[in-house]
Amino acid sequence: MYHKTPTRLSSRFQCLPRLNNNMRRSLWNSSISALLMVLPLTMVVAGCTDGKDLPPSALVILTGPKAGKPAGSICALDLSTGSILKETLLPGGRAKAIARDPLGRYWVGYSARSGPSDHRLLLFSANLKLQKTITVGCNDPGVGIVFSRGKVFAGCTENGRTGKIVVLDQKTLSELAIIPLEAAPKASVYYLTALTASKDRLIVSGMTEGPDLSKRYAVVSVIDPVTNRLTWQGKPLAGVDVWQIIPYREQFILLNVASAEKRDKSSADILLLHTDNRLERRITFPAPLWGTVQGDTLFAFHNASHNSRSSDPKRFISSFDLQSGAQASWSLPDGFNASGLIQQEGMLLLPGKTGQPWVHRFNPADGKFSLLGL
Repeated sequence: MYHKTPTRLSSRFQCLPRLNNNMRRSLWNSSISALLMVLPLTMVVAGCTDGKDLPPSALVILTGPKAGKPAGSICALDLSTGSILKETLLPGGRAKAIARDPLGRYWVGYSARSGPSDHRLLLFSANLKLQKTITVGCNDPGVGIVFSRGKVFAGCTENGRTGKIVVLDQKTLSELAIIPLEAAPKASVYYLTALTASKDRLIVSGMTEGPDLSKRYAVVSVIDPVTNRLTWQGKPLAGVDVWQIIPYREQFILLNVASAEKRDKSSADILLLHTDNRLERRITFPAPLWGTVQGDTLFAFHNASHNSRSSDPKRFISSFDLQSGAQASWSLPDGFNASGLIQQEGMLLLPGKTGQPWVHRFNPADGKFSLLGL
């Protein structure tokens, strides 16, 4: 969502010491934004539309609150027409993350807006029926949900000073472990923003603070999904703010939405995390927020105002060949905001950040940008 900077912090974060203005804004935006994640349906799922199979072009999204639906919903859209194929209302609270597991089920993580923390993960069947509500042993598991080695890993924001990853068995749904995380060297602020996983590594990024109060800082951590243990953590990275991490071959791509704030030799629009945990900086286009990889090409949606004091209205999509370095960009309408970027059937899809289940489609082949169904 597009927010003006508030005049005061939510009571949930007033107790945090030594917050510079940038961190205060970051924690506020993270505590109130309803992040709408999207997932393509890559296989036909039966029973979602009165016994009819969903078409291969269907897309499942998590919508925000709106009239008559105070907690939002999980719904499937037909990408050929834009019509809603199936919609399930969500229980009260703030649903913030959605992910599909290897068994075809959907997981939804909740995070409280203010006041008491939420501890819920909701499990839905492939036809979007609620199967189970799971109470986990950490606060606000709405950062993201990923899967590896038969396990479910969900990121919890906790109290803004530490974060935690809760680990569940994918089949039995029992809680296996809770992995604590914080900035190193220890700081007064640590707030999880992104995570992803491969079969060998779980990669997590969190916000922290550093000596330059005008900059954003991020800490990258690596967890072994077999042992559920932290195996590596980097030092705080100045001028870095990561809200999406993308697996690429044996590496991981970290999108740095803070890169528009200072352009010099140390700039990094993306960071490649190699197998030896070396971070390689690459300059592409500033402020990539969401992205997807097709072959060796990274497509990204850019928004320099995300989690920032910047009011830059410019939005655009870029492509960057990770091997050759070839790149291109396409302008979008000023002020356009999206909750993610995914690819399906050669198209790039950008879901909206409102309570309405709308999705825009962008075709890199001809540069056409349109509302789904029109």
